[in-house]
Amino acid sequence: MFLPTFNTEISDALCKDIAKRSKGVCFLGFSHGKDSVLAFLQLSRYFKRIIPFHCASIPNMKFVTSILDYYEYEFQTKILRLMGEDLVM
Repeated sequence: MFLPTFNTEISDALCKDIAKRSKGVCFLGFSHGKDSVLAFLQLSRYFKRIIPFHCASIPNMKFVTSILDYYEYEFQTKILRLMGEDLVM
């Protein structure tokens, strides 16, 4: 798979430091857009485990469900599916 490079010395050092502090685990808000996909690919260079999550305001929309299923297959990672109110504290 082609992985575009967005590294600078500062971002590389920052990602390495955060990966070390978090023991290689990070959460990623995953909207299923191009920025989320590239963020996943970039983070995969530094983190052993990425936990993507998707917040929806309307449950079970077919086109959203199918695109999340696609990325789960491509990334071989479960995407947590939450409703917006699940995040309210």
